[in-house]
Amino acid sequence: MDIGKSFSFVFEDKDWVKKLGIGALVSLVPILNFAWTGYTIKLLRNVGDEQDEPLPDWSDFGDKFVKGLILIVAGLIYAIPMFILTFGPMIALLSAVFSTNGNMQDSLIGAFAGVSFLVLCVALIYGLALSFYFPAVYINFSRKETFGSCFEIGKIIDIIKETIGDYLTAWVIALIMGIGLVILASIAFTILALIPCIGWILNLLLSAFLMVWPMTVVAHLLGQVYANHYGYAAAAPAEALPVTPPVAPAEAPEETSTETPTDTTEESTEAAPETPAEPPTEAPEDTSPPEGAE
Repeated sequence: MDIGKSFSFVFEDKDWVKKLGIGALVSLVPILNFAWTGYTIKLLRNVGDEQDEPLPDWSDFGDKFVKGLILIVAGLIYAIPMFILTFGPMIALLSAVFSTNGNMQDSLIGAFAGVSFLVLCVALIYGLALSFYFPAVYINFSRKETFGSCFEIGKIIDIIKETIGDYLTAWVIALIMGIGLVILASIAFTILALIPCIGWILNLLLSAFLMVWPMTVVAHLLGQVYANHYGYAAAAPAEALPVTPPVAPAEAPEETSTETPTDTTEESTEAAPETPAEPPTEAPEDTSPPEGAE
């Protein structure tokens, strides 16, 4: 995971001022700001698809609005248990307090304080757990873009389990950045508010920037998680060397027989056993008397 890239990629887009400026204006308008949520969904998907300039434009505003609306409604549904845990016991106790009087009322007020603290702790734990779970909903929705995909609990948990290292990193960074920016922004706003005119303008610009830039950082981090689970980083196999088909061994040319039939006869002759050579016959001795012996 390239954490530094998530903080700097915005400024690599030549139109980042215009894109984030429109985003800041949109995010200021209630209900219309659903489109900003849809914008970050598109950004997440672009990062997952490994586009060179993932910061989207605003050409399809209606589509961004609808997708943002779907995700926000899903978030509210997931938050219902937290609302019940928070307000259910408190409303019941308050009703009991106002319906009684005297010592019983004092006892119920003490119980109300204790239960309120307990409910607050439970709601805080649930909210923290939901903040860890919901980014996976974000990732799954950015891929399928259907309302039902927000509630595919098995697949959403699989995303968390299969990318737990990067997922946990993205969640911790988002959590720390959110807390840190709240503290730093409070200090900066207090200081700039003391400077007439220029300070107020700078306060306005800083507010607009802080409304949109942190969300782009989080969306980029989650886009990298998306790439590891769905995108090219997970799907693309390791580059292998090209496999050349095996070359069949060249067959030796058939030997054409140039031997004549006489060769076979010569071979058969050579193969025949040799007969012993006959000794040379001696000339018969001349028995006639020499001349003049008569």
